[in-house]
Amino acid sequence: MPSRRFLYALALVFVLVPSTLAAPRRQRPVPLEDYDEPDTVYSACNPGQEMCMKPHSWDPEETWECIDTQKSVKNCGGCTEPMQAAQPLGRDCTIIPGQKSVSCMSGKCIISKCQSGWKLSADKGACYELYDEGD
Repeated sequence: MPSRRFLYALALVFVLVPSTLAAPRRQRPVPLEDYDEPDTVYSACNPGQEMCMKPHSWDPEETWECIDTQKSVKNCGGCTEPMQAAQPLGRDCTIIPGQKSVSCMSGKCIISKCQSGWKLSADKGACYELYDEGD
């Protein structure tokens, strides 16, 4: 017969380990109703987040997601694919030409490093390609 200490340790493994390894469940946003005011942005997301369309979503139930557009490098400053006409259009910072390392802070793309042969702008919002003047 196993000892009490062994059984207690075994019980802890089966109870605590699965709960600590499980990913936190995302709360499913409430679907929007049809609204009559086209210039108003309605949201089922938490404060600080916006409803953005999911590009190429295969699941008709999951066509949108809540995104913090002040920090999201793919939806910086707004959704790159807005759900509603009144939403601001965001920017995908990852496709800025010449950038090597980029982030989104306060809804603005901030480049920290440009690729070789490119120069960072003073406002850190763009990279400019350097040209050899001998050509």
